[in-house]
Amino acid sequence: MNAETDLVKFVIVGIGINVNTPESLLPPQATSLKEKLGKRLSRIELMKVVLKNIEKEYVLHQRDGFKSIMAKWRKFSTTLGHRIMVHSRSEYIEGQAVDIDEEGALLVKKDSGSVERITAGDIVKVK
Repeated sequence: MNAETDLVKFVIVGIGINVNTPESLLPPQATSLKEKLGKRLSRIELMKVVLKNIEKEYVLHQRDGFKSIMAKWRKFSTTLGHRIMVHSRSEYIEGQAVDIDEEGALLVKKDSGSVERITAGDIVKVK
């Protein structure tokens, strides 16, 4: 994101959705919409739905700020409350995913008791 105090210039969002990928080609913790729904999906139709919902959330964000999105994010998170390992930059960080802060960073409590703020990375292990 590039922003000033009262102006968001742009936000880059990365989303990974396994649409029609066979489960045999995915890592053990992953699945695809085809596997869950039992049928192939149109990627174009799916993208229309995804973009429509992103726009809806963006309008809510403009009106109410990040708090409405944060509440949903916490509710639907499959990471919070779990022990994870994150590959962030060139290091691995392991600990308990405890919260999401007001700026959207994942807070990971390490075994030492310190809390690491993760703004980008890949969760490579969930226990």
